[in-house]
Amino acid sequence: MNIEIFLIILFYLITLTNTIKIHFSNPLQRFIYDDSTNTIILASVNHIYSINASDLSILSDINLSPQENENHCLITNKTSLLTTNYYFPISSYLFPSLNSTFNQLILLINNSILICSTSNRGGSCQLRSLINLNLLKNSSQRIVSSSPFYPSIGFISENNHILYLANTYDILCDPFYEIPTISGRLIDKNFLSIINLNSGQSALQQSTYTLRLLNIRLIKDFFLYYLYGFEHKNISYFLTIQQSDIHHIRKYKLQTKILRFCQTLKQTIIKSYIEIPITCGENYHYLITAKFSKETNLLYGIFRNTTLANSSNTSHAVCAYSMDSIREAFFQAIKRCLVDGKGYRGLGFISPDIHCTSNKVS
Repeated sequence: MNIEIFLIILFYLITLTNTIKIHFSNPLQRFIYDDSTNTIILASVNHIYSINASDLSILSDINLSPQENENHCLITNKTSLLTTNYYFPISSYLFPSLNSTFNQLILLINNSILICSTSNRGGSCQLRSLINLNLLKNSSQRIVSSSPFYPSIGFISENNHILYLANTYDILCDPFYEIPTISGRLIDKNFLSIINLNSGQSALQQSTYTLRLLNIRLIKDFFLYYLYGFEHKNISYFLTIQQSDIHHIRKYKLQTKILRFCQTLKQTIIKSYIEIPITCGENYHYLITAKFSKETNLLYGIFRNTTLANSSNTSHAVCAYSMDSIREAFFQAIKRCLVDGKGYRGLGFISPDIHCTSNKVS
């Protein structure tokens, strides 16, 4: 029995070492795979690679190193960031530099890819060919966060082909008045422009398809970090690590929340915006990453029981949530406030908090 186990282990060791590999000198950040073309797109610091998935040969290599005249975020010391309150493993290996371009977003769009980076103060978003990475469209607007430690999370809706984007603010570099917290952006026409509801009002007001932190004073103190986004039945969902509300700013009481809003283009996001806390059992309150499966209709999340990853008592757990239970939880939250008139509306970091008022018809 012992010899058989030894032979099996030895066989697997030999098999695993006989693999194809390719070396990169610059840090790799994220990748996507397209099964229709059998192509891997790798986003690294200063480079985007197109790779044949069969033999890992490089098909295209685009150098995204910043130009001398580009605007850069001046953060050069990672310890100055808010990561002291929460440990984010995704960006822990990155080191900011004035001479580096970091990838913030990479998404598949039919036979092309959307790439957004931190160069030009978050204003570098491009649509490129999937195979040869040729430039198809370019946006000069400021779209994503300027620092790799404050990521931008987005997905392209299969229902209306709109990019839904959530930005975590870099308080030292991101212009609050230019980059919305959450926005819906066009892909086909007026590339990455914010959807306008044609009300004739300013693009910076709530007439556009955006959500903004209305209290500017809160931006420097309110901890709000976007982790994952997805859609389900014409509704957009994002998961965050954030303060419970403005009452906990000084104490930094953090929790995981799931938020949602309807994807109708006839009203602003704030009209249907709602968020509720989400935990994994009684002890695991802090989300690390998540994944929604359309096949199983389940949302999976990896949680830990502490805000820091290197604590001696840190442990992890995985939870799965059915979308039926999530939708029911949102329904009950809405009913409690708008139908029963119980509690407070909350969300004081978006607009002034008020007591819930019953809208029941007599």
